Amino acid sequence: AFSATVFMQSVNTTIPPRFTRWFYDKTNERERFDGLDFWRGEQLFTTVIRTGGAQGMEYQIIYHQDETICFSQANKSPIYKPDFNLFNYVGYTLIDYTVTNHWVATNRTTNWFFQYYESQKRTLDLE
Repeated sequence: AFSATVFMQSVNTTIPPRFTRWFYDKTNERERFDGLDFWRGEQLFTTVIRTGGAQGMEYQIIYHQDETICFSQANKSPIYKPDFNLFNYVGYTLIDYTVTNHWVATNRTTNWFFQYYESQKRTLDLE
């Protein structure tokens, strides 16, 4: 199991960039995405939970002011299997004063640009 902070940007300028947290559990065939997404023309915080297997489900949870909207449907696509072979290491980055490894990749088929940040479990000491 792991979690990652992922930034995705399409070469198509009409699609806004996406910044999400991705939680993945191979043993239990589950994954979760937390981040901003568009729903009915508004950008809202969402959670998507996907389970795999023959009875796999997808749950979409949308948070809008004082209400929470939930949808569920059968998950007909496989759980994403992380493949970091296409990522290139570009160096260290700071996220909230935490040192991270910074990796990037481009999917030439979909024209999405991905940035992956891997925590080193250490913070920058400003004292």
